[in-house]
Amino acid sequence: MTKTKKFNIIDAFVILIFVALIAALGFKFFGLGDLLQLGKTEQIQYTIEIKNLKDVSEQAIPDHGELYTEDDNKLGEIISKETKQTEWDIVKADGQFDRVEMPNRSDVILTLSAEGLQKDEGFFLYGTQSIGVGSTLKGKTATVVFEAQVTSITKMD
Repeated sequence: MTKTKKFNIIDAFVILIFVALIAALGFKFFGLGDLLQLGKTEQIQYTIEIKNLKDVSEQAIPDHGELYTEDDNKLGEIISKETKQTEWDIVKADGQFDRVEMPNRSDVILTLSAEGLQKDEGFFLYGTQSIGVGSTLKGKTATVVFEAQVTSITKMD
């Protein structure tokens, strides 16, 4: 005669404790606690500067609308756009520096609004794209691909 072991409440309790222990270790050591914050995004406003764009490319960047990364992740909504003539420092024949405006070139300063998280490591747009002051972002519109530097970040209340 063979005995068969039946599943009982004590077995279920032991399995439940084992799963809870693994989850607790995951939260503690692997940073899985950050996943709980994904639903707690806040409004972030940040400024990027795109330097030395051809005037044709500058005109292709809209005054309002959405910007995306090259792999189609959202960078945010354009709040404002400021354009200024690109200036370069050149060395004259006598060794002095002179600042000159570059013809047909512009620097574009965009202020963007996006959903994000603020963590110890910095800001994360939409929970995934890491940004910080001084960091470089690659972005695109429908007709222009650009590289920009983040110049400021503020968390909106």
